[in-house]
Amino acid sequence: MTRRWQALLAGSVAILFACAGFLVYQWQAADAPLDPVGTGRMVLAAELMGLDGEPQRFEQWRGKVLVVNFWATWCAPCREEIPGFIKFQERYRADGVQFVGVAIDQKQRVVPYAQEMGINYPLVVGGMET
Repeated sequence: MTRRWQALLAGSVAILFACAGFLVYQWQAADAPLDPVGTGRMVLAAELMGLDGEPQRFEQWRGKVLVVNFWATWCAPCREEIPGFIKFQERYRADGVQFVGVAIDQKQRVVPYAQEMGINYPLVVGGMET
């Protein structure tokens, strides 16, 4: 078998496995019922550490339109969208909209960045498991 045929065979097998994985994922996702109430309860029950070192419960924002943004200081697209979130928070705070940033990062990196950007909404720190 030539190298070309070996590469073609390996590529075909890789594509086959990718398609099978996608189909299994779609099949499992189709069987999972959507439970927005349960998801909302789970979010409101969450508690993450604030930048002040105090635990912050999402429950404190019950009754508001809660926009949760997962971001990191090392994430270029995240850094680009934050100025827009700052403007939206200013504009819609009085209408009951509350942005909350969940930094998947280290507190010592988030604090100076938040100060530099003038972030006007609460930030909490979570790990990759968040």
